[in-house]
Amino acid sequence: MKTYQVEEMAGETPVSRNTVTAKLPWEAATLSTKKEVQARREERLWVRVTEESGRAVYKYAFKYLPSPDRRNEQRTGAFLFMVLADEIE
Repeated sequence: MKTYQVEEMAGETPVSRNTVTAKLPWEAATLSTKKEVQARREERLWVRVTEESGRAVYKYAFKYLPSPDRRNEQRTGAFLFMVLADEIE
């Protein structure tokens, strides 16, 4: 098991930070955020996972399957931002 620093990011600004012990970096991201993750592309809201021993950095986005009535919001990212903002408060 390795120790990872997991940061939820809004652009380049960290909005939360946790230290997690896990076998793999994506597992650390999932344990910390309680959400499934996938490889990051250019999402505004994302998760940065840093392995504390080797300082390797991994980047993930939240895996989100929109319901039919929320597909338009998902495309703009507005719904995902609202969900993240609610959890931080």
